[in-house]
Amino acid sequence: MRTTHRLFVASAIALLSASSFALPSVWTTPDDHVDATHSYLENFNAFGESDAAVSAGNGYGFTASAIGDTYFNLGALSTNKNYVALTLDFTGADVHALRGKFFATDYDGTFFQSVTYFEFTLSNNSVEKFEGKALVEGGITGFYSSLAIKKLTFSVEDGTFDLGQYAAIDDLQVGAVPEPSSVALLGLGLAGVAFARRRRAA
Repeated sequence: MRTTHRLFVASAIALLSASSFALPSVWTTPDDHVDATHSYLENFNAFGESDAAVSAGNGYGFTASAIGDTYFNLGALSTNKNYVALTLDFTGADVHALRGKFFATDYDGTFFQSVTYFEFTLSNNSVEKFEGKALVEGGITGFYSSLAIKKLTFSVEDGTFDLGQYAAIDDLQVGAVPEPSSVALLGLGLAGVAFARRRRAA
């Protein structure tokens, strides 16, 4: 058992040092996986409907944009037009981990559990994409990457809703991965990627 554990840790460390590793990975319980000291949390409560979508704190920052402009609704960042993507360009310190509430709303801000799409542009200009269902209302989705995340594009799509849906983000936290957890997170991420690939191939 100990030998197996050592081999796993050694393999994970080797992957961390490999420049070719660029896959962010999803975790479903990310509460401890963004460094509380080296991070920044934006809850969007202080923004008015048409304020510029620029936010910064604790050395981190981002600028949000969308076709047709962004919109703040009920304390969340959203889009002014339905079925367009929200794009976050990260500024300041390198972002290696982020988490938040990613969801869809209707025109009045009602929550929808829609199909969600995430596209990450990393520091080596590679692009990684994820697709899935939004969590239950108030649920948190988290990501991390061994390479700095430079840009996140988030969108939603559900053709069953005639009036359209709007991508929305709330309680966004960006920062670093806690150092003691880095190797463990990498192992969980690789397992998650392998599982996702098996499901797509099935």
